[in-house]
Amino acid sequence: MVTRRNLFASACALLAAPAQAGAMTLTSTSWEDGGQVPARSVYNHAGCSGGNVSPQVAWHGPPPGTRSYAITERDGGTGSF
Repeated sequence: MVTRRNLFASACALLAAPAQAGAMTLTSTSWEDGGQVPARSVYNHAGCSGGNVSPQVAWHGPPPGTRSYAITERDGGTGSF
């Protein structure tokens, strides 16, 4: 069973591995590096009024054997996921 704790631990392990290997990167053409997520990619529910369109992302140089990816984002402004 996949729990939030297991998913978080897996994501941390995935993100820690590239720091050691220095190979994996995640890029996007949907917004500038360090910029805000554009309104078209903001969730459209629960008080948010964005376009609810997934941003473009590209993975480069994954560790050998990688079969899937997971992204978890914490909204620092609201404290929610």
